[in-house]
Amino acid sequence: MYTQKEYNKVLDYYFENKKFPTPNRKFFESVSDSITQNDFLFSTPWTVSWQVISQCNLRCKHCFFEGNQELYNSQFDLDTDTLLFLAKELTDKFSVVSLSITGGETMLRKDIFELLKTLKQNNVAISLQTNGTLIDKNKAKLLSDILCPDTDYVQVSLDASKPEIYNKIRGENTFYKAINGINLLIEQGVKVNVNATALSLNALDLPDLYRLCNNLGVKKFSVSGFVPCFEEQQYLVCDFSSVLSSIAEIIDMSTISKTFFEMNYRFYNFVSDNNLRKYADEYLQTHLVQDSLHNDLLCHRHNTLYINAKGEVYLCFSCENKQGLLGVFPKDSLEQIWENRRQNIFFSPRKSKDSACRNCKYFLFCKAGCMGSAYSVYGNVNAPDGLCLYAKKH
Repeated sequence: MYTQKEYNKVLDYYFENKKFPTPNRKFFESVSDSITQNDFLFSTPWTVSWQVISQCNLRCKHCFFEGNQELYNSQFDLDTDTLLFLAKELTDKFSVVSLSITGGETMLRKDIFELLKTLKQNNVAISLQTNGTLIDKNKAKLLSDILCPDTDYVQVSLDASKPEIYNKIRGENTFYKAINGINLLIEQGVKVNVNATALSLNALDLPDLYRLCNNLGVKKFSVSGFVPCFEEQQYLVCDFSSVLSSIAEIIDMSTISKTFFEMNYRFYNFVSDNNLRKYADEYLQTHLVQDSLHNDLLCHRHNTLYINAKGEVYLCFSCENKQGLLGVFPKDSLEQIWENRRQNIFFSPRKSKDSACRNCKYFLFCKAGCMGSAYSVYGNVNAPDGLCLYAKKH
C-alpha cells in the first residue's frame, strides 16, 4: 500500500510534466511558446504516428489486437510502392518534422529499411517501435547506418526484468531475445528507449525493470497505463493504487541514474478511488498548482496525424473510429485528407463552458481529458474522458 508521501511525490512529478528532451520536442515547445493566439492551428501536420504493418511475431496478452486475431492480418496493408509514395508525400509536400513508426512488429516489413532511408533523405526525426526480438547484428548495423544518433531512437516494448514474468506476458522464450536486441542496438550506437505497460503481472517488478534498463544503457524508460480492449484482458488490469509505490521508487532512482523516467498517466488516475481522492484533496489544499485552463480544451493544435497500416488517416490514434476517419490513402490525396479535417468532429473546438466536466472540482487539473476517449464511450466530445472512473461514479 502506498503512503501519502509516495502519492505526493508521484503527483509532484506529474505536475512537473517531465518529458524526454528530444530535439523535436524542444523545437515544438519553442514554437508553441511564441504563439499567443488561442485559435492558432498548424497549417500542416507537424508529427505523424504511422502504423506500417498489422502483422506481429508475438501474441502479447495485453495487445489491443489480442481479442481479434483477424486484426493481425496484413493482407490489406499498404504495398511497398504505396508506402514509399506516402512517405514522399509526407516529407516533400507536408514537410513533416517527426514520425513515429509503429506496428504490429515493424521489423517484419521487408521494406522497413527502404522506408527509413526514404524518410531520412528529408532529415525527418524518427522513432521506430519494436518488440526487439527480431533484432540481430545485421539489422542493428543497418539501423545504426540509417538513423541519426542525435534525433532518432528505437523504442522497445519491455514489460518485465525477469523471464518468468515477461514470458507470461509476451510468450515463452522471448525475454532474452528482446534483451539481446536491446544490447545489439546499443552496441551499434543506436539510442534505445523502453516503454513498459503496467499490468497486474508486473506492477511490483517495474522498479527492477528500471534498474535493468539503466544498467543496459537505455536512454528513456516510460510506464504507461493499460486499457483493456477485450473482456479476456480484464485480469491484466492494474489500478493506479497498485502501481503508485513502484512509480515513486522509480522517481527516486531516476534522480541519480542516467536513464530518464517518463510517466504516461493522466490526472484522472490520481482520483480513481476514494483513498486516492482523499490524498488528492489534501495535496491540492497544501500545494499551489498553476491554473492553465483556457477556453478551448485542446490536447494539441491539430498538428498531428495517425495513419494505420491500411492507409486510413485520423487526427490521432484515439480518434480511430468511423466518425474520425479523414480519408484513405491513396484513394484520397493527402491534401484532400488534411482538408477533410475541417469537417471532422474531432477538429471542432471543445469549449470549456460546454464540457460535462465543468463543475467537477478536478476540472482545472484534468481539463476533461481526451476527446477521442470521451466520444468512444459517451458519443460526445464534450463528455468526460471515457477512462475517468471519477466521472462514471459522479
